[in-house]
Amino acid sequence: KHLPRLPVLTLPLDSALSPITWCTLPVLLPGFSLDRKAVAVHLPSQQFGAYESGVLNYWGPISSGAANHPTPPGMFQLNWKSPGRHSTVNPDWFMPWYWNIDEKRGIAMHAFELPGLPESHACIRLLEHDARWLYEWGVAGTPVFVIGEYDFASPPPWRTVEFWNRTVAIDLAGTN
Repeated sequence: KHLPRLPVLTLPLDSALSPITWCTLPVLLPGFSLDRKAVAVHLPSQQFGAYESGVLNYWGPISSGAANHPTPPGMFQLNWKSPGRHSTVNPDWFMPWYWNIDEKRGIAMHAFELPGLPESHACIRLLEHDARWLYEWGVAGTPVFVIGEYDFASPPPWRTVEFWNRTVAIDLAGTN
């Protein structure tokens, strides 16, 4: 739905490669090695990675909170899940494959439209197949590290070739 409005679409040269090789998140995160499963949500690059014993197992794009409802950085966990819920902000919005990560603020990871920029009400939107994968893979208590802040004043970094040619730096220090 949103692709036709983009002036450029960047794709890997070799589409036969594993999708993990397209990811700009680190393949290894030693800080996650003690946790069997962990999720990293990198707000500046609008992507998430699912790690098992510190090794990237799965990744995908996200749409985090808009400038007026930013997704807070920090350490969370998968609390409880639902195959689908209606939003308390707007009951017409249905959110499939829902994992709550902050009960108090109502923040969750779930399937919903990804418009190519942060546009949620603080939730972490996922593509439907990514949300379903996370729904099935995750277990209650899985740590979720929401890292960094999105720079709303700059153009989206993923629209440059340079972005796809480097690995994103993950700093877990600010998530405690």
